[in-house]
Amino acid sequence: MARLAMSAGIALLLCAGCTRWLEPTRAVRSPLSPVEIATDTATLDVIFSRVATTDEEAAIKVWADIDETLISPALRHELAQQGFRVGIVGGQTPATLAKLLDATPKPVSGTEVADQLESNQPIRKQTMQIHTGRRQEIIASGVYEQWPILTREDGAIHGRTLSQAQGCLVLKAYAQGDGRVRLEIKPEIQHGQIRTQVVGDDGMFRMDSSKPKLAFEKLSLDVTLSAGQTLVFAELPNHPGSLGHYFFSEPQNGRAQQKLVAIRFTKTQCDNLFNDASGK
Repeated sequence: MARLAMSAGIALLLCAGCTRWLEPTRAVRSPLSPVEIATDTATLDVIFSRVATTDEEAAIKVWADIDETLISPALRHELAQQGFRVGIVGGQTPATLAKLLDATPKPVSGTEVADQLESNQPIRKQTMQIHTGRRQEIIASGVYEQWPILTREDGAIHGRTLSQAQGCLVLKAYAQGDGRVRLEIKPEIQHGQIRTQVVGDDGMFRMDSSKPKLAFEKLSLDVTLSAGQTLVFAELPNHPGSLGHYFFSEPQNGRAQQKLVAIRFTKTQCDNLFNDASGK
């Protein structure tokens, strides 16, 4: 009996000791729970739509409802010189523009947008979640085998030709803490072959593998949007061969078609989190 009692006591001690090694119960996340979004992000819808360049009436109606005066006169002049047309639409999208933008197919990724730039789809949409201050690229054109460039330096015009070149809009977003977002956008051409080099980034050095870049600093935009507002880019009519022409037009079934690129700000998760960094 004594041996039996001792064995039972040892068994109880062993069981008690084992309980300390059991893993604590973990909460199971429901697949229906909403996706958590970082608090420093802004959400943008980037919509590509085509308009026949021969349909001047449609183009006039669309731009009649887009406010170009919200861009400074000096910058509008620089943009026009390079064949760009840029404006902002308020929270209520006009019917003429909504007809072009809202019949949107299933959203796609940035890579898929780039692959479909020369497809027959009239409208494409990409949703982007951008961390404040981080570089993001919007692929604006297909790849050109040869892209002739004219630049003005010290009052003189210089020409060069870029090979395997593609137009991009480089974007950085800064949440303002009051529900708005400030966007910095500049046109850039990526060209040639991919190369690896050491670059500085926020005080750190890293290896970067990318194509050489030609940025157009004088065409940089700095705009602040409220939720629902849309920034619209297009080619300025009657500017063949211009930078805007290569960015925002493409052949389709033997005819030239203009591309509208609309960047619609939908929401930000920031609540005064980055006010000091973004208010400058």
